[in-house]
Amino acid sequence: MAVVISLPKIRWLRLSFIFTGALTFYMVYTAVVWGKGRIDSYMLTWNGVKGADFLTPSTNHRHIQQQLAENVKTCSPRNQIVFIKTHKTASTTLQTIINRFGFFYNLSFVFNKNYINNGHFYFIPLTPRNQKRLFLPPLNVRLGDYSNYSNNFDIMAVHVRYNRVEMEKFMKKHTKYISIIRDPVAQWESAFDFFKFQDAFGSALSRIPEDKWIETFLDNSSFHLESLKHLWYENVLGLRWYYAQNSQIYDLGLDSTSFHDDVVINGTVKRLEQEFDLILLAEYFDESLLILKKQFCWKYEDILYFPKNKRLTRRQLSDHVQMKIRNLNRADWLLYSHFNRTLWEKVKSYGPKFDEDLNYFRHLNHRIFHECGNGNATRFYKRVEYTPRRNSSLFCQTIAEDKQSLFRRVFNRQNPMKIYHVYK
Repeated sequence: MAVVISLPKIRWLRLSFIFTGALTFYMVYTAVVWGKGRIDSYMLTWNGVKGADFLTPSTNHRHIQQQLAENVKTCSPRNQIVFIKTHKTASTTLQTIINRFGFFYNLSFVFNKNYINNGHFYFIPLTPRNQKRLFLPPLNVRLGDYSNYSNNFDIMAVHVRYNRVEMEKFMKKHTKYISIIRDPVAQWESAFDFFKFQDAFGSALSRIPEDKWIETFLDNSSFHLESLKHLWYENVLGLRWYYAQNSQIYDLGLDSTSFHDDVVINGTVKRLEQEFDLILLAEYFDESLLILKKQFCWKYEDILYFPKNKRLTRRQLSDHVQMKIRNLNRADWLLYSHFNRTLWEKVKSYGPKFDEDLNYFRHLNHRIFHECGNGNATRFYKRVEYTPRRNSSLFCQTIAEDKQSLFRRVFNRQNPMKIYHVYK
């Protein structure tokens, strides 16, 4: 028996198919175009907290579609990271990026439970005894259940000296190792200001103009370095001596007895290149983060940041003074020169889209800076601090708040003793 469909019904069916197809295309297109430009989509599954809707669609739809297409790949995010936090190298900004990543992905951190304000180890040796005595246990592990400490930590991002052999005993397998370094001239000038190396002048300090402090120190650096050995700092005798010369390569494992041995220095640098997955450069912070994102299969949202511990002013140094600083920190200079070359090799291997991706990342970071922050910068001990916008999302809070607040979130969640007030 033949089925007869009237002409009006045929037209209605055609219109229905056309409408359904158009609606489907619009939904897919909207998801593609908006998905990359909306950071709140990044937060939908984080502890059930939905982020603030603060990014408008990018006008560069083609670029966003390309980025989304690239994200549909076989790699998985690298969640296990050791970050050797060097001193005065923009390392606090990088640390907050890693802390935020670990916080939202519910990862276990290596913290010194006795340093409840920052979790640092500084120069404490990572001996098996100290691991038991000082480590905050991993998430969901009872304090003192040492058998479950081994190879059960995801992230270490504190001040600590690099020791690969010991770190492999408590970090999970396939952990990635990174650090950040800075031109030794800028790094040492910043360290001088922060750690107050002028205290080495003793009673003569009052007779030396402030704009001559660095030059005076360098004119007799051996004497002043020796003086720092006999001064207390943060309840540690001689601590500032370690900060006053070649502190970056010292943090990365080179002993001070080899500071003047170019053979040992160059051998250490080559070994670090083999053992580290990435050494970032403070002077090229955004470029370094883009390399990190690609190597670790992270998202743009993972590397957004507010600057932390940023100084308001810096000293202007003559060429002569800069040369003296490089001579004093020769090991750091060799380290920096080497990894300055390797960073640009990584940029070259990134591919032709590097500049385009860099501009896109900076655009996102500019937007989040204005949307998450309250618009005011607070001066705090010669440094700039930012605060989150009122009633902002959890994501905005963790990116804009000061380093101490973010640290407390991470430390609190993992701390079985609940020393800190728990954030709601």
